[in-house]
Amino acid sequence: MEFHQIRYFVALAKCMNFTRAAEQCNVSQPALTKSIQKLEYELGGALVFRERHLSQLTDLGKLMLPTLERTLLAVEEARANAKKFKRKKVAILRVALTPMISASILAQPIAALTTQLPGLQVDLVDAESSNVFEGLLSGDVSAALGSSCIGPTPERIERFSLFRERVFVACAEGSRMAEEATVSLKDLRSAKWLEAIDCEIYRAFREQLCEGQVAQPGHRAQGLQHLQHLVSANLGVMLTPEHAPALPDAVVRPIADFDFKHTVELFVVGGRQYSPALDAFIKICRQFDWQTLLTKAQARIAPNTGRFTAMSRRQRDPEVVRITA
Repeated sequence: MEFHQIRYFVALAKCMNFTRAAEQCNVSQPALTKSIQKLEYELGGALVFRERHLSQLTDLGKLMLPTLERTLLAVEEARANAKKFKRKKVAILRVALTPMISASILAQPIAALTTQLPGLQVDLVDAESSNVFEGLLSGDVSAALGSSCIGPTPERIERFSLFRERVFVACAEGSRMAEEATVSLKDLRSAKWLEAIDCEIYRAFREQLCEGQVAQPGHRAQGLQHLQHLVSANLGVMLTPEHAPALPDAVVRPIADFDFKHTVELFVVGGRQYSPALDAFIKICRQFDWQTLLTKAQARIAPNTGRFTAMSRRQRDPEVVRITA
């Protein structure tokens, strides 16, 4: 079955006249008739009763018409979207974030990207560190942001270092740990932990920096935002990266015994032809002034308290963020 056969049949069904249908489709009447006959052969029965001055659809033709009309509309819509894509009028970009990467760091890069691609649509989706590369290789996501703590990457994955930042400990305001200017490893080893599920930073902290002596998590959640609510309720402590906003009822403290840092990295599939949106996204991320962003993040911490300023509800509870220009 070919597309032009469907188009000819739908045109004929609307006017029930072979001559007019041929004129509407800009083909000769014999060509239209031959195409209809081929379609009937492929569908296994007559679609049209052919009479000298009157033609009408058969029962099979009536049955097939709605389906073929939907098929025609779908193909025409696909062609229109492809034309818009080639003209850069529409662009879709799916970016995965591993558990300890806040969507807040991409607000300014995406804003800059929309000036280049006015039809840009970005989907920011949560990803566990163990399967983020699978999502990239399968094409489910175009790019991913994660931590250098994620370890070795598959051969086809290309990684770019964006910025290096400190990792703090967040605890509830008014808790015993919040009373001190810094948090010792001894306190952390005995604390009740709130941990992001399948998070590369927690694994690195627990296994390498603390030699596996940090207690197992009391509660776990998919990412930063959910954990912050548990911290505010004084249900435990959590790690929080320097760039991430936090809820107002939490305070952050540096770890006294060492300066725990990691690097935020951009991951893409190397050797693959990038869409205009992905190509522009990679360039913006690599050229962006991340240090200025970190300086602003530091300014959110009130002097001598480590307390973050309040956030809007939208900032506090992003699940999947969709930004459409």
